[in-house]
Amino acid sequence: GNLGIPFLDLLNQDPEADYYVLEISSFQAELSKTFHPHLAVFLNLSDDHLDRHPNLLSYRRAKENLFQHMTDSDTLFYNADDLHVLESIAILKTQKIPFSTAKKVKGAWADTEKLAWSPQGEILSTWKQSECSLQGLHNLENMAASIAVTKTLQVSDKIIQEVLKSFKALAHRMSKVAEIEGVAYYNDSKATNVGAAVMSLASFEKNIILIMGGVDKGGSYSPLKALIRAKVKALITMGQAGPKIAQSLEGSTQIFEVNTMEEALQTAHQLAQKGDTVLLAPACSSFDQYANYAKRGEDFERLVFKINKNN
Repeated sequence: GNLGIPFLDLLNQDPEADYYVLEISSFQAELSKTFHPHLAVFLNLSDDHLDRHPNLLSYRRAKENLFQHMTDSDTLFYNADDLHVLESIAILKTQKIPFSTAKKVKGAWADTEKLAWSPQGEILSTWKQSECSLQGLHNLENMAASIAVTKTLQVSDKIIQEVLKSFKALAHRMSKVAEIEGVAYYNDSKATNVGAAVMSLASFEKNIILIMGGVDKGGSYSPLKALIRAKVKALITMGQAGPKIAQSLEGSTQIFEVNTMEEALQTAHQLAQKGDTVLLAPACSSFDQYANYAKRGEDFERLVFKINKNN
């Protein structure tokens, strides 16, 4: 789909597969005329790609195109905590199963200790969060969604537990790079929009030094204000969008404007004290200075290792 091996190549490689799992972007969805998934997952919706779509409603309509051909014999799994998602699915005639990290639903949900499967309201299966390999609120949502899908497909609790324990996230997604003199450095270069950056911040308690910036995608940075005010001791902005971010978030914390990743990390290292977290969650695409988010994440990690070497 939108990531990794092209779908048509999968058909050639394994034509007898029981299921193909695809991630479909809004760019692909808006061109689709007949796409008809049997199972579909609507994870979330926030301002993104507004450099292509004229507004959030247009972006949402493109996403909704994924579900237009689904019928009552198909199943849609949806994020019960996302108001945009709830609006989008209201008129769909599919079977609908919710997942949530905020409340107990008739589906899959998570609280502070466990993930649970309760399709009719009665808990049928649970998995301990302490035995899951992934960190972060967004990963908790992803795991709840995955549990809802796989239990619907009658995958065993044991297999689900094995995967929750062993699954490794893709590079540059909330990965801990190093701990230097009691300061943790996290690379979430894949957080290329404001919604993803919100999830990054929500995954930490406080004492964050946040690095943001890149190419502005046309959305508002205001959803970050409350979290930054509560958790971020310093914001470092960089790249093309740096001045806009600094202006938009003025007053929420102390802000330092720099040009490059190297300057950003030098500033972060000077500011950081034991117990702090330096977090790269750009909320922007990378194309002003890097070929893609992966190259940006690799540069962040290279520079962190350089700091570590020099200490």
